Amino acid sequence: MVIEPKNQSPITTEVGGVMDLVVVPVFQTRDDYKARYGAEPPPPDPMRRAKHWFDPAYVGVVDDGEMVPYLTLAIHPSTGQPIPGPDGNPRLVTIWLTKEEAGSVNIPAGTANEFPANMPIMRLAPIHPPVRPLHPDERLEFGMGGIVRVVNIRLREKALASADQWTAADRALLRAIAAKLGV
Repeated sequence: MVIEPKNQSPITTEVGGVMDLVVVPVFQTRDDYKARYGAEPPPPDPMRRAKHWFDPAYVGVVDDGEMVPYLTLAIHPSTGQPIPGPDGNPRLVTIWLTKEEAGSVNIPAGTANEFPANMPIMRLAPIHPPVRPLHPDERLEFGMGGIVRVVNIRLREKALASADQWTAADRALLRAIAAKLGV
Protein backbone atom coordinates (compact mmCIF):
# COMPACT_ATOMS: atom_id res chain seq x y z
CA MET A 1 0.00 0.00 0.00
CA VAL A 2 1.28 3.44 -0.92
CA ILE A 3 0.47 6.22 1.54
CA GLU A 4 0.06 9.41 -0.46
CA PRO A 5 0.94 12.79 1.04
CA LYS A 6 -2.01 14.92 2.14
CA ASN A 7 -2.52 18.56 1.30
CA GLN A 8 -1.11 21.15 3.69
CA SER A 9 -4.45 22.22 5.15
CA PRO A 10 -5.39 21.18 8.68
CA ILE A 11 -7.45 18.06 9.13
CA THR A 12 -11.19 18.64 9.09
CA THR A 13 -12.23 15.86 11.43
CA GLU A 14 -11.83 15.79 15.17
CA VAL A 15 -9.29 12.96 15.10
CA GLY A 16 -6.93 11.80 12.38
CA GLY A 17 -3.90 9.55 12.35
CA VAL A 18 -0.34 10.83 12.28
CA MET A 19 0.01 9.48 8.73
CA ASP A 20 -2.42 12.24 7.67
CA LEU A 21 0.49 14.65 8.25
CA VAL A 22 2.97 12.85 5.95
CA VAL A 23 4.27 15.02 3.09
CA VAL A 24 6.00 12.37 0.89
CA PRO A 25 4.86 9.05 -0.61
CA VAL A 26 5.43 6.07 1.71
CA PHE A 27 5.82 2.53 0.34
CA GLN A 28 4.93 -0.37 2.63
CA THR A 29 6.66 -2.98 0.44
CA ARG A 30 9.06 -3.27 -2.48
CA ASP A 31 6.09 -4.38 -4.62
CA ASP A 32 4.29 -1.09 -3.86
CA TYR A 33 7.33 0.83 -5.12
CA LYS A 34 7.54 -1.33 -8.26
CA ALA A 35 3.82 -0.93 -8.97
CA ARG A 36 4.12 2.85 -8.68
CA TYR A 37 7.31 3.35 -10.73
CA GLY A 38 7.50 0.22 -12.90
CA ALA A 39 11.01 -0.58 -11.70
CA GLU A 40 12.56 -2.38 -8.76
CA PRO A 41 13.67 -0.15 -5.90
CA PRO A 42 17.38 -0.09 -5.15
CA PRO A 43 18.62 -3.26 -3.44
CA PRO A 44 18.26 -3.05 0.34
CA ASP A 45 21.41 -2.06 2.19
CA PRO A 46 21.60 -3.89 5.53
CA MET A 47 24.11 -1.32 6.80
CA ARG A 48 21.46 1.45 6.62
CA ARG A 49 18.22 1.79 8.54
CA ALA A 50 15.08 0.89 6.60
CA LYS A 51 13.49 3.88 4.90
CA HIS A 52 10.15 3.43 3.11
CA TRP A 53 9.92 6.96 1.71
CA PHE A 54 11.94 9.43 -0.33
CA ASP A 55 11.82 13.12 -1.10
CA PRO A 56 11.17 13.57 -4.84
CA ALA A 57 13.09 16.89 -4.74
CA TYR A 58 16.34 15.01 -4.06
CA VAL A 59 16.07 11.99 -6.37
CA GLY A 60 19.34 11.63 -8.27
CA VAL A 61 20.94 14.64 -6.57
CA VAL A 62 24.66 14.22 -6.03
CA ASP A 63 25.56 14.39 -2.37
CA ASP A 64 27.47 17.61 -1.71
CA GLY A 65 27.72 17.13 2.05
CA GLU A 66 24.82 19.48 2.77
CA MET A 67 22.20 18.11 5.14
CA VAL A 68 18.44 18.44 4.67
CA PRO A 69 16.12 18.94 7.69
CA TYR A 70 12.85 17.04 8.07
CA LEU A 71 10.19 17.34 10.77
CA THR A 72 9.14 13.88 11.91
CA LEU A 73 7.60 11.98 14.79
CA ALA A 74 10.12 11.19 17.55
CA ILE A 75 10.58 7.41 17.37
CA HIS A 76 12.75 5.24 19.61
CA PRO A 77 15.23 3.62 17.18
CA SER A 78 15.28 0.18 18.77
CA THR A 79 11.59 -0.23 19.65
CA GLY A 80 9.94 1.85 16.93
CA GLN A 81 7.60 3.34 19.53
CA PRO A 82 6.75 7.06 19.58
CA ILE A 83 8.60 9.00 22.26
CA PRO A 84 6.44 11.20 24.51
CA GLY A 85 7.40 14.79 25.19
CA PRO A 86 7.33 16.55 28.57
CA ASP A 87 3.52 16.86 28.37
CA GLY A 88 3.13 13.09 27.90
CA ASN A 89 1.96 13.46 24.30
CA PRO A 90 3.90 12.37 21.20
CA ARG A 91 6.42 14.92 20.01
CA LEU A 92 7.87 16.03 16.71
CA VAL A 93 11.62 16.41 16.15
CA THR A 94 13.85 17.57 13.32
CA ILE A 95 16.10 14.95 11.73
CA TRP A 96 18.90 15.73 9.28
CA LEU A 97 19.65 13.55 6.24
CA THR A 98 22.14 13.89 3.43
CA LYS A 99 20.61 14.78 0.06
CA GLU A 100 21.46 11.31 -1.24
CA GLU A 101 19.72 9.65 1.71
CA ALA A 102 16.71 11.98 1.36
CA GLY A 103 16.28 11.05 -2.30
CA SER A 104 16.44 7.27 -1.88
CA VAL A 105 14.56 4.41 -0.27
CA ASN A 106 15.93 1.42 1.62
CA ILE A 107 13.03 -1.02 1.63
CA PRO A 108 13.81 -4.52 2.97
CA ALA A 109 12.82 -7.40 0.71
CA GLY A 110 10.51 -8.87 3.37
CA THR A 111 10.13 -8.22 7.04
CA ALA A 112 12.32 -5.62 8.72
CA ASN A 113 14.11 -8.31 10.74
CA GLU A 114 15.05 -10.61 7.85
CA PHE A 115 18.69 -9.58 7.94
CA PRO A 116 21.19 -11.69 9.91
CA ALA A 117 21.94 -10.79 13.51
CA ASN A 118 25.38 -9.50 12.48
CA MET A 119 23.65 -6.64 10.61
CA PRO A 120 22.59 -4.51 13.61
CA ILE A 121 21.70 -1.40 11.60
CA MET A 122 18.71 -3.00 9.84
CA ARG A 123 17.42 -4.26 13.17
CA LEU A 124 16.69 -0.63 14.13
CA ALA A 125 13.24 0.83 13.50
CA PRO A 126 12.72 2.42 10.07
CA ILE A 127 13.20 6.16 9.64
CA HIS A 128 9.76 7.71 10.09
CA PRO A 129 8.55 9.81 7.12
CA PRO A 130 8.56 13.60 7.33
CA VAL A 131 5.38 15.37 8.36
CA ARG A 132 4.05 18.89 7.97
CA PRO A 133 4.19 21.20 10.98
CA LEU A 134 1.12 21.13 13.18
CA HIS A 135 -1.29 24.02 12.82
CA PRO A 136 -1.89 26.08 15.99
CA ASP A 137 -5.26 24.37 16.52
CA GLU A 138 -3.82 20.82 16.30
CA ARG A 139 -2.05 18.67 18.86
CA LEU A 140 -0.74 15.10 18.91
CA GLU A 141 -1.96 12.59 21.48
CA PHE A 142 -1.66 8.89 22.12
CA GLY A 143 -4.76 6.92 21.18
CA MET A 144 -5.99 3.49 22.09
CA GLY A 145 -4.02 0.75 20.39
CA GLY A 146 -2.68 -2.71 20.99
CA ILE A 147 1.03 -3.28 21.46
CA VAL A 148 1.96 -0.33 19.24
CA ARG A 149 1.06 3.10 20.58
CA VAL A 150 -1.25 4.88 18.16
CA VAL A 151 -0.64 8.58 17.53
CA ASN A 152 -3.67 10.73 16.70
CA ILE A 153 -4.19 14.35 15.78
CA ARG A 154 -6.83 16.22 17.75
CA LEU A 155 -8.18 19.67 17.09
CA ARG A 156 -7.77 21.77 20.24
CA GLU A 157 -10.97 23.77 19.70
CA LYS A 158 -13.17 20.69 19.40
CA ALA A 159 -11.61 19.05 22.46
CA LEU A 160 -12.15 22.22 24.52
CA ALA A 161 -15.66 22.76 23.16
CA SER A 162 -16.72 19.23 24.07
CA ALA A 163 -15.32 19.65 27.61
CA ASP A 164 -17.31 22.87 28.04
CA GLN A 165 -20.49 21.12 26.93
CA TRP A 166 -20.37 18.49 29.69
CA THR A 167 -23.29 18.61 32.08
CA ALA A 168 -23.18 18.01 35.83
CA ALA A 169 -24.53 14.50 35.17
CA ASP A 170 -21.66 13.86 32.70
CA ARG A 171 -19.11 14.96 35.30
CA ALA A 172 -20.70 12.78 37.98
CA LEU A 173 -20.61 9.78 35.65
CA LEU A 174 -16.93 10.43 34.84
CA ARG A 175 -16.11 10.67 38.57
CA ALA A 176 -17.92 7.37 39.20
CA ILE A 177 -16.02 5.68 36.38
CA ALA A 178 -12.70 7.08 37.64
CA ALA A 179 -13.47 5.89 41.19
CA LYS A 180 -14.35 2.41 39.91
CA LEU A 181 -11.12 2.25 37.94
CA GLY A 182 -9.14 3.58 40.90
CA VAL A 183 -7.84 6.60 39.00
